[in-house]
Amino acid sequence: MAYLNDNELLYEIILSKGKGQLTRKAIDMFILIANNAINMMSYKSSDLKQDCIQAGILVLLIKWRGFDETKFDKPLNYYTELFKRAIAEEFNLHQGIKPHYSRYNNGENINIIPIAACATNF
Repeated sequence: MAYLNDNELLYEIILSKGKGQLTRKAIDMFILIANNAINMMSYKSSDLKQDCIQAGILVLLIKWRGFDETKFDKPLNYYTELFKRAIAEEFNLHQGIKPHYSRYNNGENINIIPIAACATNF
């Protein structure tokens, strides 16, 4: 994907791990990934699309440390896949499909819950 440079993203992830928190540029890159990947599906309403994009970004912000730069040098693929799985979970929740645990990120279990359910906890 030409819209984002893998090496730049890799640099920001390594820098963020060194600082112990995401850099602003890394966050902006995650938002760019989200804005491009969200259009891979069609949505019945803009509310559903927004819920999906929020769930996807939330997962990226929670699981950003999961990328292992010692084994891989293409973080764009990793983060795009995390985002796509998160929006699929959110989409299924809106369709009334029972949530289940997805196995990804090196076998770690994650259950995506609706953003509205999280709002009161922040």
